[in-house]
Amino acid sequence: TGGYDSRLVFSALESESAKECSHDNLYYACHGYSELLDKQVAKQICDTFDKTMVNNEGVLRSSERTNLKDTCGMSLDTPPLFRTRHEIIISGGFGETLRSTYSNSILKCDKSEELSLSLIIEKAYGSAIAGNEDNRIVSDDFYERFQSIATNKINDLMSSHLDIYSALDYLYLSIRNRYFVGQISTNYSNVNPRLDPLYSPIGSSYALRMDAESRSKNFLGLELMNMFNPKLLNIPFEGRKIPEDFRVKHDINVLDLNLSASPQVKEFPNLRLVPTAL
Repeated sequence: TGGYDSRLVFSALESESAKECSHDNLYYACHGYSELLDKQVAKQICDTFDKTMVNNEGVLRSSERTNLKDTCGMSLDTPPLFRTRHEIIISGGFGETLRSTYSNSILKCDKSEELSLSLIIEKAYGSAIAGNEDNRIVSDDFYERFQSIATNKINDLMSSHLDIYSALDYLYLSIRNRYFVGQISTNYSNVNPRLDPLYSPIGSSYALRMDAESRSKNFLGLELMNMFNPKLLNIPFEGRKIPEDFRVKHDINVLDLNLSASPQVKEFPNLRLVPTAL
């Protein structure tokens, strides 16, 4: 896609050390409608590296939506979906553990703004869950219990000499990511094996030892991408910019988005598969 994580996986596949392996049985897909910038960036990457792209949006049109109860809320139309399990889906899941997510929310705050713990929790989890009564969509009872649990966890982490930024990102790693991407991968693998190569305890540990600003700028992920295949840093990211200090350090020249990119395309039917048991 146009984001960081799937491109980091792609850069590893295109690294010098991976060239000795055969990639003839790999093909590439980007979810979303063809007019999205995300999809255009994906096309430019495949075109630049002469890769075959799957001609599949991987999404359900509203008229095709069915009751998702049988699939635990998952839309199982993402390519490829075979009951034969001959395919393995490689994803950019867990890449956010190499950078900051929750701490980003308070890094962007006005420096003059007093950051109480309740405000920090609201910034991290959103006003719909942790905001004031006018903005919340949860019951008062849920809000009180949530505030209590989040406050206790943050205080426990900070008593272990973590700063507030590392404490928030550790919470994302240990709770949010476990029950978000982790649950998606678990459920998905009931239908088709899925691999998230960016799931790395070493990478997460290293990232948490960096300062908050460096994590926010995704320096670890960008340095890895530069090590694997620096050519990928020349292709624009959708909605994101390479930090200026990183760009100057590695003399990166970001190209314009090529809206006319047209990689090789492989037809792949949008199959509706629902597992018999999850």
